[in-house]
Amino acid sequence: MLNSRFCAHLIATVLEGTPFPAPEKALPLLLGTIATESLFRYRRQVGGGPALGYAQIEPGTEQDCWRNWIAYRPEMQRLFAERCGLVRPSVQALEYDLVYGVLLARVIYRRASAPLPEPGDLVGQSEYYKQWYNTPSGKGTPEQYRERWAQLVAPYWRIRSGGTP
Repeated sequence: MLNSRFCAHLIATVLEGTPFPAPEKALPLLLGTIATESLFRYRRQVGGGPALGYAQIEPGTEQDCWRNWIAYRPEMQRLFAERCGLVRPSVQALEYDLVYGVLLARVIYRRASAPLPEPGDLVGQSEYYKQWYNTPSGKGTPEQYRERWAQLVAPYWRIRSGGTP
């Protein structure tokens, strides 16, 4: 099981020096997403299902990211090759490679047409998560995101950021 402190450090380290914009906005959103999706615990979808890794990304979503987004961005292709040693989707990496999971989750959010919510806007983060990551047809809810944040992330986040979000 991961903890929020380790996961926050991992996300910050993975995003450092990448072409993704607004890492200060992405970090809390990704942290809340991973807490919500896997409780920092599960690499396989609970109850059986296709989602893999701590970010709980489905192989179909992984394929779509590569086919319709990464394939058209040479800087992203280089990023995945350099940081993960990958030039194509990998179900094994999806489940076991923490860096790959963070990068792919960030791609999912980067593809969204709306700007990232502010770091201190927990309601905005939870609604953004539902709309762009879990999708309107997914089982996750904004309320669940906020509950998992309070349970798993807030104790660390208060220490790290002086109480926000």
